[in-house]
Amino acid sequence: TGAIITVGRGAVVCFSQNHALVANSSTEAELIGYVDIASRGISMKYMLMNLRYQVGMLVLYQDNMSTIHMVTSEKASSSRTRHINVRYFFLRDRIRSGEVVVKY
Repeated sequence: TGAIITVGRGAVVCFSQNHALVANSSTEAELIGYVDIASRGISMKYMLMNLRYQVGMLVLYQDNMSTIHMVTSEKASSSRTRHINVRYFFLRDRIRSGEVVVKY
């Protein structure tokens, strides 16, 4: 998983790492990485808000359409995704509340 977190036009965080667990599919691997990056982005947003910066919407880009469908879908799970741990779906709540926007 790799990510760049930008504020304005400048990169403030850049990282790349291997996952500590094995995923059963590429979509699951993307979901795990996406949620990890989203939690870091949300933490960065709250830190900037505490420092009294004007912070807009958190926009997360994803290149895997199946992952986007999983985090934006109202359906809880399908036969292929029911084994995925519930903790990876906290992002769905953040998207519903309008705190996070997902783009392809």
